[in-house]
Amino acid sequence: MKVPPDEAIAKALTAIVGSPEFQAKPSDWLTEKIEEAFRALGHWLRDLPRGERWLLLAGCTLALAALFTHLIWTLRQAGKGVERRRRERESRPPKAARPSEVLSLARRLVAEGRLRDAARALQQALLLELADRNGLAWRPEVSDWEWVAILPSDPRLAEFTRAAQSVAYGPAAELAEFESCERLFAEIAAP
Repeated sequence: MKVPPDEAIAKALTAIVGSPEFQAKPSDWLTEKIEEAFRALGHWLRDLPRGERWLLLAGCTLALAALFTHLIWTLRQAGKGVERRRRERESRPPKAARPSEVLSLARRLVAEGRLRDAARALQQALLLELADRNGLAWRPEVSDWEWVAILPSDPRLAEFTRAAQSVAYGPAAELAEFESCERLFAEIAAP
């Protein structure tokens, strides 16, 4: 058997080592650097006195607990925001609602114990009813008190608006106050 010359062997070996399979990849370099960092951290931790090691462990544990607590709190707050927006959407009357639909919504909200939303819906139902009765087009951008000024004068309307807004925005929403609003609603809305 004939042995190839040294030059041929060197050339073949250079070609093999130069092939893509034997080239270093960026991921290999990164893996090597990470392994070096972990080895250095291990050496550093091993060289720390025992008390400092326990102190470091306690600090890391506290930091992880704080991070976990913050994460849980953030997720709960986000969930509350989603729930609040869903309830607000459900408590809003449809865009082109009839007074009877908004009144039904108000009654459903009372049954759910959501008096503030129910008072807002009851007020809108009355304003829709009076606007329809007086041939006025409903304009949602007009505030409640602007509607009171636009609609024909009825002293009970101002009284109703104050009472409904007290339930909707006041310090405490009470069922008795809401029922008083319902009675005023029935008196004013009666043809």
